[in-house]
Amino acid sequence: MTSPWRRTQVDPSFQTNEVSRDGRRTTSFRPNLTWKTAVPYDATCLQFAESLHWYCNDFRTQQGRSPLEWNERLAVSAFNHCERMLAWQEFDHVLSDGVELGERLTRSGYRWMYCRENIALFRDVRMTSEQQILSIHIGWVRSPGHCDNLLADNVCEVGVCVRQTPDGVFCAVQNFGTPMTRAGAAVRHSRTVTRRVDSQPAQSPRTIFED
Repeated sequence: MTSPWRRTQVDPSFQTNEVSRDGRRTTSFRPNLTWKTAVPYDATCLQFAESLHWYCNDFRTQQGRSPLEWNERLAVSAFNHCERMLAWQEFDHVLSDGVELGERLTRSGYRWMYCRENIALFRDVRMTSEQQILSIHIGWVRSPGHCDNLLADNVCEVGVCVRQTPDGVFCAVQNFGTPMTRAGAAVRHSRTVTRRVDSQPAQSPRTIFED
């Protein structure tokens, strides 16, 4: 199967920011997220979250990585951060309240060993909604830091939220993680991180940020 991201151009108005760095061959699949979820998505936002999850796993599969499992607690964290960014009109991983990614995940009940995050704002009135969601994914693929997060080997789960403002701007959040209970199965970093890294013991939870 040929992934559609290879055939689509990214609009230059794409805005984004990311957290992190780092990365086997499995069958590509489209997850079914229409089962019961604790995340208060509306039907459209659930479809968009499903699409970004699928694009992520399709890209990982084509690059020889394992697909990421959907995690409800990561999705709750992504949803909460998306809602706060829109409500406060701030766009960053750390908003004015100073709460960082790791703390946000912990507050959502996710006991993490490794965590990462991609965020994006996008609007192009010339595109359909689904094309705009695909453009967000393409922008992440073409950004080195975001792409590292998409292909990371030290995470095994993901939660996604997409919200749309009344004026049509899409806000997307991807939270990646490996829980403490599965940390032994995660592949540790094989590449050197040259940006800001939390100075914590190797076996303690850590968040790696790419500015």
